[in-house]
Amino acid sequence: MAKTPSLSLRNLINALTGSEKRYFKLYVGEKIEKESKYLILFDLIDQGIIQDEDELKQAVYEGDIGESRKFSELKSYLFELILRALQAYDTKGNVNIRLQELLQGTQVLFRRSLFKEARQNLGKAKKLASKYEEHLLLLEIIRWEKKIAYALTDIKFLDEELENLEREERYHLAQYQLRTRYRNTFFRLLINIRKQGPGSGQGQHLQQLVTSIKRLVLPKETGHNTKVIFYRLISMQKYIEGDIEGFIETNILLMKLLESEPHFLKQEVSEYISVVNNLLIGYGTLENFDKVLMLLEKFKTINAITTDDELKIHRQYYMNLFAYYIHTGAFDDGIEAFKEHQKFIKKNKSQSFLKHSFYFQYFYLHFGAAQFDLALQYLNDWLDLKANTERHDLQALARILNLLIHKEMGNTILIHSLTRSATRFLNKNSKPSKYEEAVLKYFRRSINSVDRSDEIRNLETLLNDIRKIKSNRIDNNIMNLFDMESWVISKLKNIPFMELKKQQTRL
Repeated sequence: MAKTPSLSLRNLINALTGSEKRYFKLYVGEKIEKESKYLILFDLIDQGIIQDEDELKQAVYEGDIGESRKFSELKSYLFELILRALQAYDTKGNVNIRLQELLQGTQVLFRRSLFKEARQNLGKAKKLASKYEEHLLLLEIIRWEKKIAYALTDIKFLDEELENLEREERYHLAQYQLRTRYRNTFFRLLINIRKQGPGSGQGQHLQQLVTSIKRLVLPKETGHNTKVIFYRLISMQKYIEGDIEGFIETNILLMKLLESEPHFLKQEVSEYISVVNNLLIGYGTLENFDKVLMLLEKFKTINAITTDDELKIHRQYYMNLFAYYIHTGAFDDGIEAFKEHQKFIKKNKSQSFLKHSFYFQYFYLHFGAAQFDLALQYLNDWLDLKANTERHDLQALARILNLLIHKEMGNTILIHSLTRSATRFLNKNSKPSKYEEAVLKYFRRSINSVDRSDEIRNLETLLNDIRKIKSNRIDNNIMNLFDMESWVISKLKNIPFMELKKQQTRL
């Protein structure tokens, strides 16, 4: 079996941007010769031509067996060398790295008894840390202020400033603890939503979290970053409770808050991406498509800071674009957008797109465009995702849609066994919802339909069941993901699903 070069090293080199690769070459050029084996290995992995580990070793050492024994050490050192280069590269733009550098400089000066210079260096760090609300680092900076004063026997400084420093310590500690508490609540909410879905009955734990958020009061003396997390929590609470207008209002407030402090956005743009995405979800839910199109254009203007930002912008832009095409029935346009999206994925080879949300949209676009073979392929990809990391309600929906697509493809024989399989899955984890029961009953009856009039009666029964269930918010949440009602109507009217969706949008 062919051996591949160490995955971590290959992943690191592949993750570098063009400018980072150029910087690395300049960085190591001052330290090693141009024909260095480090650079040869770097270039070979970067080019991606040689995948086999033994062939790579042969290319680096040109058959020198004695030298080739050091290959493992070579890879390890190259990895560390790239990291050091990237740290130097990031120092210019990353405040946290710059602060760590200033603190290290303070320690270097202190150890050489250059206390005056150390204090000056520390002053720069404190000014920068205060601007960017780095509370933990500010606690460390205050510790150094007292340490330097003690080393200098600067009793005057300690006498005049100790009370102020203690006040600052209490403030920064309280701010750090508050932000941490908000952030942990945010993560707990996220875990619950991802595992269950925002409308999946709101289990006891989720209800407790929502109630705890409602009780939160934002203290007067609160920094920018803590305010951002606070309003993110309020935003999630509104969404979970189905208050879409409140969800939109909170995210508009958040957008204004983020834009009011542009120096933070130059360091961290992830929250801003999430806010734009939330507004797209909110306006999409209210079918305000003018706002949706405007915000989709806004996505294109966001400047990514990291590779992760670039992936996140692409991911959320296309998820919302696909949702727009699905809702409006523009499935042909959606397929064209899907092709562009796939080019990006092939280029970036990211795991970020191997998610239920994307596979569901891939399925929906191809289903709507009557490309049933491809729709089934993406549905199977969705079903193959690990159930323990994906929401149960979506896994259940995938099995319902599996029945639907085989119905479209005329696989009558398969439907009988698939119906039994779906029923077992739904009963295994929890009691099926009224919506799931209604759809399963339709497929059981449909198997035994003898003619068109019989099938029409079955469809009409399903349509009536769906409309009755709509008033149930728990069932309605998952029903909104796929427009089963329109599919049934399209079958009753004997017109393509895509055509019906377009007619509904024009109305």
